[in-house]
Order: sequence, then structure tokens, then C-alpha cells
Amino acid sequence: MRLSELATAIVLPLLAATASSCSTHQKPGVAPHLVRVTGPAATNCGVYRIPPVLPHKLNADQAQAVSSCISDAHAKREAFWFSVEGPGIDSYLATGLFGVGDGTVRRFWYDSAPCGGPQCDERFTTAPCVVEASLALDPEMKCTPLK
Repeated sequence: MRLSELATAIVLPLLAATASSCSTHQKPGVAPHLVRVTGPAATNCGVYRIPPVLPHKLNADQAQAVSSCISDAHAKREAFWFSVEGPGIDSYLATGLFGVGDGTVRRFWYDSAPCGGPQCDERFTTAPCVVEASLALDPEMKCTPLK
């Protein structure tokens, strides 16, 4: 075997392996997770996309609109969700609340790449919220992270 044939026999498989490992794996994003926990008929109380560098928080008008929507759905015992999302330093982030028909409300956090690179799986975590029966739901309400 000549040197050029040997180089071709070694280099081509390496290039193919490198190309396949560099291909981008399309991640489903936060929406399928929300549909899984709330069902497909849940009320969408808003997807608020925040530009890079800004805090992932609602402004006063957005917070009022979300509060009205989620409080109304919760009072009717209907599933609902809303999300505040946008790019982080090295991944796509989202947070928000969701509720289901039994009155349970949970906060969620989504990170498309918790390890900081495309090689890891996305993460979707939730925590229970304490709901005061007489109060409207607050999109910024505190919920207890599970340990």
C-alpha cells in the first residue's frame, strides 16, 4: 500500500467520524415538556421572549396580563402555562408557571444545555407552588425547589 493510499484509508474515516460528531442535534425545546405536563388543551398565557443580556423577567404590563390569565384558568380548574425565555450565556433558558386541572401549580425551569455545550441533554425541572385560595396567582410567586 502506498503512502497516499494509507493516508486516505486513515484520514477519510476520521473526517467522517468528526463530521458526524459535529452535526447539530436539534433539541425539542421547552414546548413539548409543557404539553407533556399540562396536556395539549392547556391555556397558553403567553410566551415572552427576552433579548440577550436582559434579565428574564416580565415588565409590569406583561405581569398583569399573565396574572389575569393564569388566575382565571386556575379558578376554572383548567390547565395553563406561560414562559419567559431567551438566550443565556451558552444555552436557551426558560422559566414560568404551569397548572393542571386539579389546582396544582408548579414553577418550571428549562435549560437547553445545562453542561454548557451541545453534547448534553436539555433539562426540564419543576417545583411545587403554594397557592393561597383567595389570592390571584402571581407570575413571580415563590415555589420550593425539590432537593
